[in-house]
Amino acid sequence: MNRSLRFLAAIGRIFISLIFLIMGAANVYNWQVAEVDMARALSLWQAYTGHMVAVIPVLMAILVAMQLVGGALLFLGCYVRLAAFLLLMYLIPVTIVCHPFWFLSGPEQSLALVVFLKNLAVIGGLIVVLALGKGYAKNKDIGLDSK
Repeated sequence: MNRSLRFLAAIGRIFISLIFLIMGAANVYNWQVAEVDMARALSLWQAYTGHMVAVIPVLMAILVAMQLVGGALLFLGCYVRLAAFLLLMYLIPVTIVCHPFWFLSGPEQSLALVVFLKNLAVIGGLIVVLALGKGYAKNKDIGLDSK
């Protein structure tokens, strides 16, 4: 195995994992603020979600656990496909529910669109991790054969 490919794959996984680890820790540290943010995000979807205010603490606990566990596994390079899957199961609904730029207007819409697109980029990175595992393969598997 090429050491530089291993190194680059590890750096990429670490960079992707940091957003989940940092935001998960921030959610734990500022739990009440995170719950208010979740309630605000769900209020935009009230016609579809009904009154989910009662389940916000449980939902927050599940989401934060997914962030921290998935982020830690990805950071450590353990069970990276499981980590990517877990983080995708977290990030896809959170992106849609928490950043619905189509419901907003003005500066709020612009900010929500930027965060939505950033999350799409992270989702793309996680899909690559899901497809490639630790991110390195034999040269012939990635088109680098010298023949």
